[in-house]
Amino acid sequence: MKTLKQNPLPGSLFALFLLIMAIACKKDKTADLSAQFTVSQAQTYEFKQGDKVITTVALTAVQDSRCPLYADCISAGYGMVTLKIKDLSIGSEKNLSLYIGGAVPKDQKDLAPITLNGTNYIIQLKNISPFPQVNTPHTPAIALLALTKI
Repeated sequence: MKTLKQNPLPGSLFALFLLIMAIACKKDKTADLSAQFTVSQAQTYEFKQGDKVITTVALTAVQDSRCPLYADCISAGYGMVTLKIKDLSIGSEKNLSLYIGGAVPKDQKDLAPITLNGTNYIIQLKNISPFPQVNTPHTPAIALLALTKI
């Protein structure tokens, strides 16, 4: 009587298939920090991964020379915010200025590339509020920012 020999190849292929699937399904542990958020002077916005703060954005300065509402101006002016961005995952700190308005200085932008927690992002200044008004007391500025993963 003949004995059938079992071919070990199908079992090995199945084990290889399972290994490939396990690797392909492994989740990326890096948090996507993409968000639209506001920050005012003397305030820090915190990005968290679970309960751990991994990045902070602080508004350190605001300059707003935009033409006030209902005023006649020679120039539209511009607004500028200076941010201090700390990537706590690697201990780095970056100061960054972003501009908005009709008379933004040449080569100044409302957005900038930045790497946080090992991921590339674009940070963009969307607005500075309140908009300047004639004969209105100064109120603390609030910057509306967007962080987008690229």
